[in-house]
Amino acid sequence: MGSSDTGTGVQGTGGARGVYGFSSTGEGVYGLSAGSAGVEGASINSVGVRGTYSLNSNKGELGTAGEGVYGVSTTGDGVRGEGSGSNKSGVYGVNNQSDGYGVYGRNTGGGYGVYGSVSSGTGVYGYSPNGFGCLPRASKQG
Repeated sequence: MGSSDTGTGVQGTGGARGVYGFSSTGEGVYGLSAGSAGVEGASINSVGVRGTYSLNSNKGELGTAGEGVYGVSTTGDGVRGEGSGSNKSGVYGVNNQSDGYGVYGRNTGGGYGVYGSVSSGTGVYGYSPNGFGCLPRASKQG
């Protein structure tokens, strides 16, 4: 246990891990802050924060070299978002480049790149004040 009113409360240095925590019933490492991030991770040459589920190696990473959030799953969704606010989304994407995409979907196995499903209403909706809201294109006709 460590404490400090002005600096670092606990510091660790190691070849494999600087600080390690284990608990059989709760969090191994927990952070709480009234003025900043509860837990922060940074790396010079790798991922800032990584979480791995040991039973099937599913993992999530924050602050990767290419993506802000990266998720891998062998049994479920790679990244999942849920939202319940009015006019809000489960997953929201923004890109400020003219040749970029706000949201992009790709399927290398032959299925849908982007799929929308609702019990009533519109499954996929597109809007643009100055162009096409939805522009279907395919290399194969039929």
